[in-house]
Amino acid sequence: MDKIINLTPVKGNSYDKLRDFYGRLIKNVDALQTLGEEDMLRGFVMTTLKKLPQVKPDLVRVDDNWEEWDMKELIENLRQWLQRNKTDDSSADCGDSRRRERHWYTKAKRENGREPRAPSCLYCQGDHWGEACEVFNTLEKRRQFFHEKKLCYNCGCEGHGANYCRSRPCFKCKSKHHTSLCDRASSNGPSDRTVFTAYNPGSEERSLPAIIPLKIQGVILWTYLDTGSGRNFISREAMKKLNLKPKRHESRQFVTINGVQKQSVPIFEVRLDSLDNRTSEQVEITGSKMEDFTTVRRPTVRELKTKYDHARDKQFYMTANEEYPIHVILGDSTYCKIRTEQTFKGRPEDPIVEGTTFGWIIHGGEEYTDNKCMYIKEASDYEKLYSLDVLGVEDRGEDDQSDVYSSFKESITRGVDGRYEVSVPWIPGSSLPGTNEQPSRRRLIRVEKKLSQEPKLREEYEKIVRDQLEEGIMEVAPETPTGDRTFYVPHKPVVRESASTTKVRMVFDASAKPHPLANSVNECMYTGPSLQPLLWDILIRASMSTHLVLADIQKAFLQIGVREEDRDAFRFLFNINGKEQHLRFTRVPFGV
Repeated sequence: MDKIINLTPVKGNSYDKLRDFYGRLIKNVDALQTLGEEDMLRGFVMTTLKKLPQVKPDLVRVDDNWEEWDMKELIENLRQWLQRNKTDDSSADCGDSRRRERHWYTKAKRENGREPRAPSCLYCQGDHWGEACEVFNTLEKRRQFFHEKKLCYNCGCEGHGANYCRSRPCFKCKSKHHTSLCDRASSNGPSDRTVFTAYNPGSEERSLPAIIPLKIQGVILWTYLDTGSGRNFISREAMKKLNLKPKRHESRQFVTINGVQKQSVPIFEVRLDSLDNRTSEQVEITGSKMEDFTTVRRPTVRELKTKYDHARDKQFYMTANEEYPIHVILGDSTYCKIRTEQTFKGRPEDPIVEGTTFGWIIHGGEEYTDNKCMYIKEASDYEKLYSLDVLGVEDRGEDDQSDVYSSFKESITRGVDGRYEVSVPWIPGSSLPGTNEQPSRRRLIRVEKKLSQEPKLREEYEKIVRDQLEEGIMEVAPETPTGDRTFYVPHKPVVRESASTTKVRMVFDASAKPHPLANSVNECMYTGPSLQPLLWDILIRASMSTHLVLADIQKAFLQIGVREEDRDAFRFLFNINGKEQHLRFTRVPFGV
């Protein structure tokens, strides 16, 4: 967002400068859309337009409603201006002098009577279409080429993404990608509208890794047996599908090209079952942030049994299309548990057939080796993440809280009544030394003394509790806690006579400790990144419109529900009709 705000104004109408301005703008807009923050752009359209004083009249002349443009409309009008005013010495290649291949094919004669354009390969510059290129002869290599050159996945040009491309779609399937990237046969009508917006490494060539299916909670997942891993891993998609609940969290240091970062990872305890339900293993498995690990394409079982005598009498699991999405990785310790002594070998260059308690596996062999490894997708994802300029990623350091915020957002659910519920972002390994019940009771006694001197304040304070009990914001705490953490939070009334809405608030001290060396509730939680909007941004947006509307959400904190397993960490004591009551919050209390 800062890069959009700080774009250098273009005071003239230089085509090169405006093209550079357009490229920088679209790159940063794409970055915000990738991060899901495109709503932030609404207040900066006119500010961005004012940076083009000489071009602005041409941009707005054809649209009477230009003052209502969003950022996408501004970008589109700026693109059209560049197209109309394109000079002969400027090309869509943004400085690249080589010939660009058009991604659609021409017929023998064009409608305007001109001869068809000679083929020109986008990849090797040869006299052929990119689809027939023998240098970049796989989709994997071609997608990597697009990624490294930062080209549009639809037209093959620089300076914009496929989401903003107005060129024709694929000649074969009519989907929005370059024809040379198409993996479908030619058709007359549109198929699934696939949009390539990033390079997604995968295994285009057939390989033969050690994979086997297993069941977790009755769901079949294909698993890679990795002797080089010291831990077991499960993909993010599988975690969501199985709705796994973590046993605990651990802080792990991950080494990336940007340095060492500390992240909190969930640890699950699951039971692995064989497909025939004859064998099971109880293991700990670490949650991954990757949707899946890779998709393996291996030879057909018939082909393997035909080629290798030692595999003919074995039964191997397979899928109909011989594609195997990997969602679980089992490390060396688990692999040693399930491996049997049955091993069959053919010639030295042939694959090995091994027996496991979950079934037979066949892997290796010189014919099916390539230059890939199971971690190519993970390594490439991290490399892309930290090298793509469009993301504007910087080294955020070990104290960064953005990962915590992302995990927190993923834990948000919405109930049948429409209310959102959140899980408390507890710091892994943190613990509360006690319930803090006695210190909280002593502070309640002091609050009662103050209330006894001000009957009106007592009446309003008790009304807050009664009303919130009726509204379900608070509830009577059960005798047996429903979570792992139980803590009594002290409270006190805070009076603001100048307030226009709520003059008396019930404020809780979540920083209270049973003793100086103990943890408070707040110290056991991640604080997360600052979510308050910057005052400078507010002032800029406020100056862009004639009218300004101010609004306030009534009891904003108390609109968000807390999961039942976390509610006992927000217990408190209160005297109702002279009798002490143990209550707890069902919503996020003010002061936490």
